[in-house]
Amino acid sequence: MYMDSGVPFWVNLLQATRVRDFVDPHRKLVTAKYNEDVKELLKKMSDAHVLGAVVVDDEKPGVWGFVDVLDIMSCVLEITTESRDITKESVQNLKWEGQCFIRQMTGMLVNISRSNPFQTVTLDATLMDVVNILAEEVHRVGVTDGGRLINVVSQSDIVSFLTTHGVYIGSSIGKPIAQAGLPPLGVVSVGDDLNIVDCLKFMVEHKLSAVPVVDKNGRMVANFSATDLLGLNESNFSLLQLSVKKFLFSVHGFPKPPVVCTTADTVEAVLLKLEVHKVHRVYIVDNSMRPTGVISMTDIMRFLTTY
Repeated sequence: MYMDSGVPFWVNLLQATRVRDFVDPHRKLVTAKYNEDVKELLKKMSDAHVLGAVVVDDEKPGVWGFVDVLDIMSCVLEITTESRDITKESVQNLKWEGQCFIRQMTGMLVNISRSNPFQTVTLDATLMDVVNILAEEVHRVGVTDGGRLINVVSQSDIVSFLTTHGVYIGSSIGKPIAQAGLPPLGVVSVGDDLNIVDCLKFMVEHKLSAVPVVDKNGRMVANFSATDLLGLNESNFSLLQLSVKKFLFSVHGFPKPPVVCTTADTVEAVLLKLEVHKVHRVYIVDNSMRPTGVISMTDIMRFLTTY
Protein backbone atom coordinates (compact mmCIF):
# COMPACT_ATOMS: atom_id res chain seq x y z
CA MET A 1 0.00 0.00 0.00
CA TYR A 2 0.98 3.65 -0.35
CA MET A 3 1.18 6.29 2.32
CA ASP A 4 -0.75 9.55 1.97
CA SER A 5 2.42 11.28 0.83
CA GLY A 6 2.46 9.14 -2.30
CA VAL A 7 5.79 7.61 -1.27
CA PRO A 8 5.91 3.81 -1.68
CA PHE A 9 5.51 1.87 1.56
CA TRP A 10 8.93 0.26 1.25
CA VAL A 11 10.57 3.70 1.17
CA ASN A 12 8.83 4.72 4.40
CA LEU A 13 9.85 1.41 5.93
CA LEU A 14 13.51 1.74 4.94
CA GLN A 15 13.65 5.36 6.06
CA ALA A 16 11.99 4.58 9.39
CA THR A 17 14.22 1.62 10.26
CA ARG A 18 17.53 2.39 11.94
CA VAL A 19 20.51 0.12 11.46
CA ARG A 20 20.68 -0.41 15.24
CA ASP A 21 17.18 -1.93 15.14
CA PHE A 22 17.97 -4.04 12.09
CA VAL A 23 21.30 -5.76 12.63
CA ASP A 24 21.47 -9.01 14.57
CA PRO A 25 23.76 -8.38 17.57
CA HIS A 26 24.38 -12.12 17.83
CA ARG A 27 25.58 -12.58 14.26
CA LYS A 28 29.27 -13.36 14.32
CA LEU A 29 31.46 -11.59 11.79
CA VAL A 30 33.64 -13.83 9.63
CA THR A 31 37.11 -12.39 10.10
CA ALA A 32 40.54 -13.29 8.78
CA LYS A 33 43.91 -11.99 9.86
CA TYR A 34 46.02 -10.06 7.38
CA ASN A 35 48.83 -12.65 7.42
CA GLU A 36 46.49 -15.67 7.35
CA ASP A 37 46.84 -17.78 4.22
CA VAL A 38 44.11 -18.03 1.61
CA LYS A 39 43.52 -21.69 2.41
CA GLU A 40 42.25 -20.77 5.88
CA LEU A 41 40.22 -17.87 4.47
CA LEU A 42 38.42 -20.14 1.98
CA LYS A 43 37.63 -22.65 4.72
CA LYS A 44 36.12 -19.94 6.94
CA MET A 45 33.98 -18.54 4.12
CA SER A 46 32.85 -21.99 3.02
CA ASP A 47 31.99 -23.14 6.55
CA ALA A 48 30.01 -19.94 7.25
CA HIS A 49 28.33 -19.95 3.80
CA VAL A 50 29.34 -16.33 3.18
CA LEU A 51 30.81 -14.59 0.14
CA GLY A 52 33.13 -12.24 2.01
CA ALA A 53 35.18 -11.76 5.15
CA VAL A 54 36.52 -8.87 7.21
CA VAL A 55 40.32 -8.60 7.23
CA VAL A 56 41.99 -7.50 10.47
CA ASP A 57 45.58 -7.24 11.67
CA ASP A 58 46.79 -7.90 15.23
CA GLU A 59 49.67 -5.48 14.75
CA LYS A 60 47.49 -2.57 13.64
CA PRO A 61 44.17 -1.46 15.14
CA GLY A 62 41.05 -1.31 13.04
CA VAL A 63 40.01 -3.11 9.87
CA TRP A 64 41.96 -3.44 6.63
CA GLY A 65 38.89 -4.05 4.51
CA PHE A 66 36.77 -6.77 2.94
CA VAL A 67 37.82 -9.77 0.88
CA ASP A 68 35.16 -11.50 -1.20
CA VAL A 69 34.80 -14.02 -4.00
CA LEU A 70 35.62 -11.40 -6.66
CA ASP A 71 39.00 -10.79 -5.01
CA ILE A 72 39.58 -14.54 -4.90
CA MET A 73 38.77 -14.79 -8.61
CA SER A 74 41.24 -11.99 -9.37
CA CYS A 75 43.89 -13.75 -7.30
CA VAL A 76 43.37 -17.01 -9.22
CA LEU A 77 43.85 -15.15 -12.50
CA GLU A 78 47.02 -13.44 -11.30
CA ILE A 79 48.52 -16.86 -10.64
CA THR A 80 47.04 -18.83 -13.54
CA THR A 81 47.13 -16.55 -16.55
CA GLU A 82 46.61 -19.02 -19.37
CA SER A 83 44.55 -22.05 -20.28
CA ARG A 84 46.41 -25.13 -21.44
CA ASP A 85 45.99 -28.66 -22.72
CA ILE A 86 46.24 -31.44 -20.17
CA THR A 87 49.81 -32.75 -20.13
CA LYS A 88 52.03 -34.13 -17.41
CA GLU A 89 53.94 -30.83 -17.38
CA SER A 90 50.80 -28.70 -17.18
CA VAL A 91 49.47 -30.76 -14.26
CA GLN A 92 52.72 -30.26 -12.37
CA ASN A 93 52.66 -26.52 -13.12
CA LEU A 94 49.10 -26.25 -11.83
CA LYS A 95 50.02 -28.09 -8.64
CA TRP A 96 52.76 -25.53 -8.04
CA GLU A 97 50.39 -22.68 -8.87
CA GLY A 98 47.84 -24.17 -6.47
CA GLN A 99 50.39 -24.07 -3.67
CA CYS A 100 51.18 -20.44 -4.50
CA PHE A 101 47.46 -19.64 -4.42
CA ILE A 102 46.64 -21.11 -1.01
CA ARG A 103 49.79 -19.64 0.56
CA GLN A 104 48.93 -16.07 -0.44
CA MET A 105 48.40 -13.77 2.53
CA THR A 106 44.75 -12.85 2.88
CA GLY A 107 45.62 -9.19 3.36
CA MET A 108 47.10 -9.07 -0.13
CA LEU A 109 43.67 -9.85 -1.59
CA VAL A 110 41.83 -6.89 -0.05
CA ASN A 111 39.92 -5.28 -2.94
CA ILE A 112 42.36 -6.45 -5.63
CA SER A 113 39.27 -6.83 -7.83
CA ARG A 114 38.59 -3.09 -7.45
CA SER A 115 34.97 -4.13 -6.89
CA ASN A 116 34.93 -4.44 -3.12
CA PRO A 117 35.38 -1.03 -1.44
CA PHE A 118 35.23 -0.76 2.34
CA GLN A 119 32.40 1.58 3.32
CA THR A 120 30.71 1.97 6.69
CA VAL A 121 27.65 3.46 8.37
CA THR A 122 26.88 4.05 12.04
CA LEU A 123 24.10 2.46 14.07
CA ASP A 124 22.06 5.66 13.70
CA ALA A 125 21.94 5.42 9.90
CA THR A 126 18.69 4.35 8.24
CA LEU A 127 18.31 1.35 5.99
CA MET A 128 17.66 3.75 3.12
CA ASP A 129 21.12 5.25 3.79
CA VAL A 130 22.50 1.72 3.46
CA VAL A 131 20.52 0.99 0.28
CA ASN A 132 21.84 4.19 -1.32
CA ILE A 133 25.38 2.87 -0.79
CA LEU A 134 24.54 -0.65 -1.92
CA ALA A 135 23.02 0.77 -5.11
CA GLU A 136 26.52 1.92 -6.13
CA GLU A 137 27.72 -1.64 -6.81
CA VAL A 138 28.81 -2.08 -3.19
CA HIS A 139 27.88 -5.57 -2.00
CA ARG A 140 28.18 -5.03 1.76
CA VAL A 141 28.48 -2.14 4.19
CA GLY A 142 30.25 -2.24 7.54
CA VAL A 143 28.41 -1.08 10.67
CA THR A 144 30.45 0.81 13.25
CA ASP A 145 29.85 1.76 16.86
CA GLY A 146 32.26 4.30 18.30
CA GLY A 147 34.60 3.68 15.37
CA ARG A 148 34.65 -0.09 15.94
CA LEU A 149 33.30 -2.44 13.28
CA ILE A 150 30.58 -4.54 14.87
CA ASN A 151 28.50 -5.87 12.00
CA VAL A 152 27.90 -5.94 8.25
CA VAL A 153 24.77 -5.30 6.19
CA SER A 154 24.69 -6.90 2.74
CA GLN A 155 22.45 -6.63 -0.27
CA SER A 156 21.09 -10.06 0.68
CA ASP A 157 20.09 -8.74 4.12
CA ILE A 158 18.02 -5.97 2.54
CA VAL A 159 16.27 -8.39 0.17
CA SER A 160 15.48 -10.71 3.08
CA PHE A 161 14.09 -7.77 5.08
CA LEU A 162 11.80 -6.70 2.25
CA THR A 163 10.45 -10.17 1.53
CA THR A 164 9.39 -10.59 5.18
CA HIS A 165 7.52 -7.27 5.35
CA GLY A 166 5.10 -7.57 2.42
CA VAL A 167 6.27 -4.29 0.93
CA TYR A 168 5.03 -5.28 -2.52
CA ILE A 169 1.35 -4.88 -1.64
CA GLY A 170 -0.23 -2.20 -3.78
CA SER A 171 3.11 -0.91 -5.04
CA SER A 172 5.16 -1.26 -8.19
CA ILE A 173 6.94 -4.24 -6.59
CA GLY A 174 3.72 -6.14 -7.31
CA LYS A 175 3.85 -5.30 -11.02
CA PRO A 176 5.54 -7.27 -13.81
CA ILE A 177 9.17 -6.40 -14.42
CA ALA A 178 8.37 -4.75 -17.72
CA GLN A 179 5.86 -2.37 -16.09
CA ALA A 180 7.57 -1.73 -12.75
CA GLY A 181 10.46 0.40 -13.92
CA LEU A 182 13.05 -2.33 -13.34
CA PRO A 183 14.77 -2.53 -16.73
CA PRO A 184 16.85 -5.72 -16.90
CA LEU A 185 20.40 -5.47 -18.15
CA GLY A 186 21.47 -7.30 -21.26
CA VAL A 187 23.36 -10.47 -20.62
CA VAL A 188 26.48 -12.12 -21.99
CA SER A 189 26.99 -15.86 -21.72
CA VAL A 190 29.71 -18.49 -22.11
CA GLY A 191 29.59 -21.86 -23.80
CA ASP A 192 29.71 -24.91 -21.56
CA ASP A 193 32.83 -26.10 -23.38
CA LEU A 194 34.87 -22.96 -22.57
CA ASN A 195 37.96 -23.46 -20.43
CA ILE A 196 37.57 -22.19 -16.85
CA VAL A 197 40.59 -19.87 -17.02
CA ASP A 198 39.24 -18.27 -20.20
CA CYS A 199 35.84 -18.01 -18.53
CA LEU A 200 37.39 -16.15 -15.57
CA LYS A 201 39.18 -13.79 -17.96
CA PHE A 202 35.88 -13.12 -19.70
CA MET A 203 34.19 -12.37 -16.37
CA VAL A 204 36.93 -9.98 -15.27
CA GLU A 205 36.88 -8.23 -18.65
CA HIS A 206 33.11 -7.68 -18.37
CA LYS A 207 33.23 -7.02 -14.60
CA LEU A 208 30.95 -9.96 -13.84
CA SER A 209 30.78 -12.06 -10.68
CA ALA A 210 28.71 -14.72 -12.46
CA VAL A 211 27.77 -15.69 -15.97
CA PRO A 212 25.11 -17.92 -17.56
CA VAL A 213 26.41 -21.11 -19.15
CA VAL A 214 24.76 -22.16 -22.41
CA ASP A 215 24.87 -25.27 -24.58
CA LYS A 216 25.60 -25.32 -28.30
CA ASN A 217 21.99 -24.28 -29.01
CA GLY A 218 22.24 -21.23 -26.77
CA ARG A 219 20.01 -22.69 -24.05
CA MET A 220 20.98 -21.88 -20.48
CA VAL A 221 22.08 -25.01 -18.63
CA ALA A 222 23.89 -23.63 -15.58
CA ASN A 223 25.29 -20.60 -13.81
CA PHE A 224 29.01 -20.20 -13.14
CA SER A 225 29.89 -17.88 -10.27
CA ALA A 226 33.05 -16.72 -8.53
CA THR A 227 31.55 -18.53 -5.52
CA ASP A 228 32.32 -21.82 -7.26
CA LEU A 229 36.02 -21.14 -6.61
CA LEU A 230 35.68 -21.40 -2.82
CA GLY A 231 36.57 -25.09 -2.89
CA LEU A 232 39.90 -24.61 -4.67
CA ASN A 233 43.05 -25.84 -2.95
CA GLU A 234 46.47 -27.17 -3.86
CA SER A 235 45.16 -30.68 -4.54
CA ASN A 236 42.39 -29.73 -6.98
CA PHE A 237 43.81 -26.59 -8.61
CA SER A 238 44.21 -28.67 -11.78
CA LEU A 239 40.43 -28.42 -12.21
CA LEU A 240 41.15 -25.09 -13.87
CA GLN A 241 42.18 -27.07 -16.96
CA LEU A 242 38.61 -28.27 -17.41
CA SER A 243 35.72 -26.81 -19.36
CA VAL A 244 33.05 -24.93 -17.43
CA LYS A 245 30.68 -27.90 -17.72
CA LYS A 246 33.22 -30.45 -16.46
CA PHE A 247 34.39 -28.10 -13.70
CA LEU A 248 30.85 -27.68 -12.36
CA PHE A 249 30.29 -31.44 -12.46
CA SER A 250 33.57 -32.02 -10.61
CA VAL A 251 32.81 -29.42 -7.92
CA HIS A 252 29.09 -29.99 -7.39
CA GLY A 253 28.47 -33.47 -8.72
CA PHE A 254 25.71 -31.97 -10.82
CA PRO A 255 25.32 -28.28 -11.69
CA LYS A 256 22.45 -26.65 -9.79
CA PRO A 257 19.63 -25.50 -12.10
CA PRO A 258 19.89 -21.78 -12.86
CA VAL A 259 17.34 -19.48 -11.20
CA VAL A 260 15.33 -17.84 -13.96
CA CYS A 261 12.25 -15.73 -14.62
CA THR A 262 10.45 -14.11 -17.55
CA THR A 263 9.53 -10.49 -18.19
CA ALA A 264 5.99 -11.38 -17.10
CA ASP A 265 7.17 -12.12 -13.56
CA THR A 266 6.65 -9.43 -10.94
CA VAL A 267 9.40 -7.69 -9.00
CA GLU A 268 7.97 -9.45 -5.95
CA ALA A 269 8.56 -12.82 -7.62
CA VAL A 270 12.16 -11.86 -8.36
CA LEU A 271 12.71 -10.79 -4.74
CA LEU A 272 11.29 -14.08 -3.50
CA LYS A 273 13.49 -16.08 -5.86
CA LEU A 274 16.59 -14.21 -4.67
CA GLU A 275 15.64 -14.92 -1.07
CA VAL A 276 14.46 -18.53 -1.36
CA HIS A 277 17.31 -19.73 -3.57
CA LYS A 278 19.95 -17.59 -1.78
CA VAL A 279 21.32 -16.29 -5.08
CA HIS A 280 22.51 -12.84 -6.12
CA ARG A 281 20.95 -12.67 -9.57
CA VAL A 282 17.99 -14.02 -11.53
CA TYR A 283 18.32 -14.56 -15.27
CA ILE A 284 15.54 -13.62 -17.66
CA VAL A 285 14.94 -16.30 -20.29
CA ASP A 286 12.71 -16.73 -23.33
CA ASN A 287 10.46 -19.69 -24.06
CA SER A 288 13.47 -21.68 -25.32
CA MET A 289 15.44 -21.11 -22.11
CA ARG A 290 17.82 -18.71 -23.85
CA PRO A 291 19.05 -15.93 -21.53
CA THR A 292 17.92 -12.46 -22.60
CA GLY A 293 18.68 -10.41 -19.48
CA VAL A 294 19.68 -10.49 -15.84
CA ILE A 295 18.49 -8.81 -12.66
CA SER A 296 21.11 -8.59 -9.95
CA MET A 297 20.81 -7.49 -6.35
CA THR A 298 22.49 -4.22 -7.32
CA ASP A 299 19.64 -3.67 -9.81
CA ILE A 300 17.16 -4.25 -6.97
CA MET A 301 18.98 -1.74 -4.76
CA ARG A 302 18.86 0.85 -7.53
CA PHE A 303 15.18 0.14 -8.10
CA LEU A 304 14.49 0.82 -4.41
CA THR A 305 16.11 4.27 -4.66
CA THR A 306 14.19 5.43 -7.75
CA TYR A 307 10.72 6.34 -6.54
